[in-house]
Amino acid sequence: MPWFTEQDAAFDGALQTAWDRLLSRRPVLLLGSDIHMMERLTAYDRPFYGRADHLVLGPLNPAEVGCALGLSAADSIDAALVSGGLPGILRA
Repeated sequence: MPWFTEQDAAFDGALQTAWDRLLSRRPVLLLGSDIHMMERLTAYDRPFYGRADHLVLGPLNPAEVGCALGLSAADSIDAALVSGGLPGILRA
């Protein structure tokens, strides 16, 4: 998302049009990893205003880390501490 918004000044309007005509009626989840960029995208003076809900996903807790990796309780805590509970790091 940050790359699109920086490269194309018309991206906001195109996203609004696509959302209004097609995407809003489908099970679509639009994710952005940069909270400041997402706040700019959904600001009052921008075309996509009022079309998104904010949801901040936190890191996985030790139980979720253990479940994802099939670890024992003690190893789950170690893995959560080492990875910070970040899914991308766990996947790697």
